[in-house]
Amino acid sequence: FKEAADRLETLAVVAELANVLPANVKVLNLTLDFGKEQPQEAAPAKPAAAKAPQGGEAKPAAASSRIMVVDAMILGDPGEFDTTLSRFLIDLDASPLFGTPVIHSNAVQDFVPDGKVMHVILHISLA
Repeated sequence: FKEAADRLETLAVVAELANVLPANVKVLNLTLDFGKEQPQEAAPAKPAAAKAPQGGEAKPAAASSRIMVVDAMILGDPGEFDTTLSRFLIDLDASPLFGTPVIHSNAVQDFVPDGKVMHVILHISLA
C-alpha cells in the first residue's frame, strides 16, 4: 500500500499543479522531493565528522525537505509577465497541497521563435 500511496501523492501534486497553471505558463522541468529517507543499505556512507555539527545534535537531512521545484517560462505580452506570475503565485498559495511559493530566480529572456519570455524557477513546499 505504501508504494501505491507514494504514486498517488505524486499524481495528486502534478494534477493540482496542472489545475492552477495559467495557459501561458509552460513548465520546462519539474522536480519533486518528498523527503523520504533512503533505506539503510542504499544510503551512502557518511564520514564520522559530518554526522553532528560542533556543539549540536545531528538532524535528519530529509525530515522537512518536501519540496517541488518548478522551472517554467511565461509566454505572451511582456507587459503581463508580472501579472501572470503574481496570479500563479496566489493560486499556488491558495492550494491545500502547496505551501508558500518562493521565487528562486526570474528573468526576461529572448526565446526564439516566441520573442521575449520570463524564465522563472519556483520552490514550493509541499503540505
